[in-house]
Amino acid sequence: MSEFVTNTISLRAEQAYVQWVRMFVKWQCLRHLRDMGQQEIEGFLAIMGE
Repeated sequence: MSEFVTNTISLRAEQAYVQWVRMFVKWQCLRHLRDMGQQEIEGFLAIMGE
C-alpha cells in the first residue's frame, strides 16, 4: 500500500491509520493539515474515544 511501511505493522493496521487520517480531514471540513494544530487533533481524538 505504501513504501514507508516496513514489516513491523500489518497491512490492516496501515489501512486503519489511513482511514483515521481521512476521517480527520473530513471532520475538519477538508482543511489542509498545515492549517490545523493541537486543538483540532485533541478534539478529534476526544470524539474517537467516545
